[in-house]
Amino acid sequence: MPLRLDLFHQNGLEAFLRFGGGAGAVGLDDNTPWSDLYERAADEQNDLVSEVRTAVEYGMSDPEDSVEIACASAETAEACVRALSSPWSPYTPQDAATVASALFVQLQQNADALQELRQAVGRIAERGEVGLPAPAGAGQPANLSDALETLSAVSDTIHGLVARHASTTVRALHAAPSSAPVPPDAHQTVVTVAALLAEQHEGR
Repeated sequence: MPLRLDLFHQNGLEAFLRFGGGAGAVGLDDNTPWSDLYERAADEQNDLVSEVRTAVEYGMSDPEDSVEIACASAETAEACVRALSSPWSPYTPQDAATVASALFVQLQQNADALQELRQAVGRIAERGEVGLPAPAGAGQPANLSDALETLSAVSDTIHGLVARHASTTVRALHAAPSSAPVPPDAHQTVVTVAALLAEQHEGR
């Protein structure tokens, strides 16, 4: 398929340079977990992932760390929404499959975090630093015990949704045929990028 240079503008070029137009899509057969796409992408050179992993390796054990990383997680989720709003993100269904894989993993981790939060509050109660009342009755406002049960229920619901839908969704995206122009090899990629840069320079 010939490469159509008119399909690219600055954002498209950036996406092409970063992701190769989907050319490097990894395989996803029946024996490969759906989360493998996320794991492979995260293990590639990725400054943002590296920063998070460095913070975790350094140690996160006090209340301030918990609040900060929870807030950072929320900010990252919002940033993902903004990134996906770009017309060039994702570039191919295979790119979308990798993003979906990462987002489903994120849902799993968030569900685990909700369950861990429940356990953390339970430990506060065990230390005698907060009272743990009986669950509120009908017509009464929710109390701490109700909140802890809700955290567990939401966690279980999320895990159930991921278990039912993650694999089929990621695999369907990854298997979808794409008509996006993809260079056949590294040499053609260099040639195409050079042409795009020249075209952008002439258009200034």
